Amino acid sequence: MKQALNLDSFFLSGIPDVSLQRDQHGLHVTSSTSRHFYLQHNRSDTQYRNQPALASFKPSANTQYLLTCEARLPPEMRMSLMIVEYLPDHDRVHAGSACALSYTPHRNAVAASVFVRIKGQGTITLESLSLATIPDNPARAAASHDNVENTDSLTLPSSTLPLLEGFEPPNGQTLQLDVDGLAQLELSFRAYAVNDTLKGVMLMHFEFRDSNGNQCIPNDDYAINPQLGNYIYLDCGTLETPQSTTVHIHIPKHAHLFIGKIIHWKPSIDAALSFPPGIAFRGSQIANSSATAIQDFLDAIGNSQKLIVLYTTAPYLGHETLELRPNRLAREYIALGHAVVFFPFGKIPAGLAEPIIDNKSFMQLERHLFHDFITSACQRAGRDNVFICSSFPDLHAFTAINRLKSFGWRTVYEIRDDMEEFNRVGYSKWYHTQLESEVAKLSDKIVTVSPRLAAKIEAFGAPARNIKIIPNAVSRQMITDAADCRTAAAMVIRNKSKTVGYIGHLTHAWFDWTLLIETARRCRDIRFELIGHGLPPTLALPQNIHYLGPKTHCEFIEISKGWKAGLIPFRRSPLTFAVDPNKIYEYLAVGLRTVTAKMGCVAQCPSTYIYHSSDQFSHQLRQALSSDITAGELGLINAYLRDADWHCRAVQTLDFIFND
Repeated sequence: MKQALNLDSFFLSGIPDVSLQRDQHGLHVTSSTSRHFYLQHNRSDTQYRNQPALASFKPSANTQYLLTCEARLPPEMRMSLMIVEYLPDHDRVHAGSACALSYTPHRNAVAASVFVRIKGQGTITLESLSLATIPDNPARAAASHDNVENTDSLTLPSSTLPLLEGFEPPNGQTLQLDVDGLAQLELSFRAYAVNDTLKGVMLMHFEFRDSNGNQCIPNDDYAINPQLGNYIYLDCGTLETPQSTTVHIHIPKHAHLFIGKIIHWKPSIDAALSFPPGIAFRGSQIANSSATAIQDFLDAIGNSQKLIVLYTTAPYLGHETLELRPNRLAREYIALGHAVVFFPFGKIPAGLAEPIIDNKSFMQLERHLFHDFITSACQRAGRDNVFICSSFPDLHAFTAINRLKSFGWRTVYEIRDDMEEFNRVGYSKWYHTQLESEVAKLSDKIVTVSPRLAAKIEAFGAPARNIKIIPNAVSRQMITDAADCRTAAAMVIRNKSKTVGYIGHLTHAWFDWTLLIETARRCRDIRFELIGHGLPPTLALPQNIHYLGPKTHCEFIEISKGWKAGLIPFRRSPLTFAVDPNKIYEYLAVGLRTVTAKMGCVAQCPSTYIYHSSDQFSHQLRQALSSDITAGELGLINAYLRDADWHCRAVQTLDFIFND
């Protein structure tokens, strides 16, 4: 028998930073706190250890229960189902996954309550919760009660998921392949589980062995578990649509044997995968051609041209929509006549997968070729060679800095973000504080984008004389394209406006939705326009907040002509305090005032209204709208923009690097 639990009967127990909204799509739970909290069925008190006046259900002996949930979770939030059963003299807690919990009641249980434990900032949508009963074997049930008298329980049925042809449960399957002389291994898996929103249900951990059986270190920075070693998660789809995962693994030199093993990382969740996977190899000629291209590039630029190597967390040059500080500066270094080698963080698309030379001054390489390149680059000695580690202080960067310094290279650590805070919230898993400290102390120069990052890296032991703050910027092309937005005629229209806007990503991770929505409700005479990706799908926006979707820079320039101010309503946290937001320079380029949280170098920008608390946000917003942008203010904006493009930042950076 299966019974649906009424979502209208779930309540919060006075959590100020969490709100509930119910509609035809389900129960939307929006949290702005990083603490965990509970949704409670049929109760709103905080004393869940006490038996409620109205229980979720009365457990029956010799019966197994299966609590299931259909939910949509953003990656930054976690959720688990719980049942608290009440006995005459105590209670017992049973915890499960985000989608399922199997529960066998104690023979003396008199009542049971259902809870949903949630942690993280964002919005979770509960679409349904159901409780099914499965008659159990009386003898086995009695035995299990005797064994778990004072312990928590978590057992799921051994097989609740049908197996498609060619699929099997993940149970330690092992794959061994001869990879002697090969450059890359490609494995293709298909998998499914009880819910396609699940993450991390199964993984493959792997290692390489040489001809003597010794372990070889992989070329790339794969995730590492202290017990398992290197591993890669395999995505799960649904029974109807299994998810495909293609794993590209670069084979280290001297490796003869690849050993991979499938682990059912969350065994409480039924899942299945296709095994063996599809297997493809790329031969050693790829590595040979890469080595030849690297050497040809170094020979072509000669010793008279300065060489700048960027090892970075930025995307590849040529990305369709995304360019970060290292991408922008790399282009400027080339324009200034220097040779550049660029190592992006992620994969380069197939068309750019091989080493490419757009001209004799630029080469872009995947990270598995990093050590091969550094070995070849050591042929070049002297102070005209620069290695820049841009927000990627991993073991490879530390090793490269040590090695290149012995050949006279200049070494630079560029800090764009607080990677320790990114690691703390679940990103940049490669990060280690000790490694960053060592990279900072070893580097000749350190460039940061904000005073907060400069102070932090100085606390790590880097000498203050080696640190310089060089903020972010805006492209000269955008400044030129938006010139008519910074004229007296444009200000006549702008000064009549009561519209403000935002351009950028809209993720809960840093965008303060609670603040914006509450402010919009209080300031109904102000129109808010939002441009960008990542709008949370379950938000209920007030009528004066208008989402315009993603736009190109040209479209943004036209739209911004109707705005009076740009917004940067980021959550107040160590992560955002360290950021120097590019968008403030874009707002200035189109002649806007900016209302922003305190962060980065925003205090140095003209026409900027900084708020230090949620209460100050609406006040500063009113201040920005209440007076006209004068010719004098517009003159200050134009004067500031003369030195705030990426060309100027590149010149400032190189002057600092080469100034002994």
